[in-house]
Amino acid sequence: MAGIQALEEVFDHVVIVSNDVFLDGSEYDSSMQDYLCNLAQINRQIAQSADLVVEVVCSIPIYQKGDKLDEKCME
Repeated sequence: MAGIQALEEVFDHVVIVSNDVFLDGSEYDSSMQDYLCNLAQINRQIAQSADLVVEVVCSIPIYQKGDKLDEKCME
């Protein structure tokens, strides 16, 4: 999170993209399970501090937190 906070201090907008690797129905060994748990924790912390959280499913944006993007965000 320190690295993300450092980016937020420098830039007006920070976009973070993560992959949903939690619902594929596969069973993994303990080291992969640890990785997934750590990634989930990081994703939760990022989402908690974010102004906007958007999940994209089949190219359809689903707004989980915040208002829809407006044009000023894309400047």
